[in-house]
Amino acid sequence: MQEFYNWYRRLSEHFFGPQFKGQQVRLIISRDLLDSTMSELGGYAGFLEAVKQGCHWDLFKQDPLAKKGKRLYDDWRRNYLPDKMFIKPNKQECPPYLPYLCLLCLAWTIEDEKLHPHDFYGRLESLYPNHQLGQQGNTHLKHWDRLWTGLETWANNTMSGEFGEFHAPVLGHMEYVGRPRAQVLLTATHIAKLPLLFNYLGVNNNSRFNDFENRMHQNKNDLAKYIGKSLANEYINNKQQIITIANQLIHGYLQDWDGIVPLFEDIEHQESHFIAYVVAKYLQDEFHFSYGIKEDCTEKEILVPQLWGYNNLSFKSIRDVMGHGVIFNGKNEFSIIENMAINLYNKVEIETNINITDNTKFISKSKSIRFFQWVSNQYLFEIDGLPTIGIVYILVYYNEQTTGNWKKWRCAAENEGVKIYEFKTNLGERFGFFCAQNLNVLDQFFKDKTPLFDDDNSSGNERIMRLIGGTTLHAGVIRKTYLRYDLPIIEIIAPHDYKIECSKGLELEELYKKTLPNTNNNLELSR
Repeated sequence: MQEFYNWYRRLSEHFFGPQFKGQQVRLIISRDLLDSTMSELGGYAGFLEAVKQGCHWDLFKQDPLAKKGKRLYDDWRRNYLPDKMFIKPNKQECPPYLPYLCLLCLAWTIEDEKLHPHDFYGRLESLYPNHQLGQQGNTHLKHWDRLWTGLETWANNTMSGEFGEFHAPVLGHMEYVGRPRAQVLLTATHIAKLPLLFNYLGVNNNSRFNDFENRMHQNKNDLAKYIGKSLANEYINNKQQIITIANQLIHGYLQDWDGIVPLFEDIEHQESHFIAYVVAKYLQDEFHFSYGIKEDCTEKEILVPQLWGYNNLSFKSIRDVMGHGVIFNGKNEFSIIENMAINLYNKVEIETNINITDNTKFISKSKSIRFFQWVSNQYLFEIDGLPTIGIVYILVYYNEQTTGNWKKWRCAAENEGVKIYEFKTNLGERFGFFCAQNLNVLDQFFKDKTPLFDDDNSSGNERIMRLIGGTTLHAGVIRKTYLRYDLPIIEIIAPHDYKIECSKGLELEELYKKTLPNTNNNLELSR
């Protein structure tokens, strides 16, 4: 009815117009978009009600969505639109069934825990009951292909791209439902996991598009768990049309990323990872350390043996907290760091037999941080390189693959001057717990791009190990306050290929106009 026409007009203006000349238009639509930019029409609820009501002249209002869409398309093709509001004064009028195509795209972006990520028809049912587009016969969604091609013809041929270019490819092998999916590309679930992708690629919101594009290509075989198998296959099969659109879309999310890596309980864990516990320094009566774990240890208590005199310090009920750090402070004047962004710091549960006073602070830090301004115009920023002072605790999960690879990596690292010690723990035979000093000497491999092993089959121009993550400094500006240590993760890429990921952070060298003691002295290991 009237509402349907109003929505048709509003959506037409939003997606098409002279301002989009030379650009590719995609029907990216979500509940947030409807509520925020089209609230004058009732937002999300108003849109759903309008598409259910349909057009003024539709005499078969009880028909399912499938038939309504086809009938409106046929009327438009015959240039017969009984409602005077839809009489086309000129070719610039967008096809009147545009709201129905937007409804299909909206189904892919709905966030609801009860809806399966891949159940398109179930998602559509929650928006438009009894749509019948999933049933075989003359109501099936395949009969709507003509609606997509009709919009393509109007935008690209009739309008010659003056109001924007529109294409309706099929994403992967998702026949029919792949057309609306190719418009939005990323479901709500995938969008929520993009920080994990950015963290894996080692990019941040200052990364240039070309660098981001190259990293997506280099890691195309590992993209499925972040952006879904269908879209990942487009990268693997080099479908450039989809890849170009996807890169532009994902890079847009990257530019808005705050550097926080959320926790997900349903992430598939890869057993070929080494986990590093990083200890920054023991500063007088303060103990600064970070921790991380990749293997699922939700119900397991991890006992860290004798860390700088603190016996039986244990972490209980650690979930997937890879990339998070914790700072242990015993002085009240350092509690100011609690006043930083709430999204930057989150509390963690730690059980210990240490005599904890009221002034003791347990604070966790996200894996990556951005420039962050706080009291007295101080800044937090990150620098490259592994610590020249301090210790890295490495937790190795043993399986058939990692056992031999760890021995080989350890041997090569020790040959370069890294000192590695082994502890006994209560973790069982599946885990090995090691302590490494002088890990920074491996930075030379990153700079020279030298293969780590003599029998390495990869190109000498490829980095076998690399540091990723962190924030790039602009024009060499030096800030007064910075965090330097964070969790390195040694990851097995192939039998002879390794890399170290390090987002840096975790040593405060100056805090609220108070400088920590300079401790360059060598510390003995507790073994």
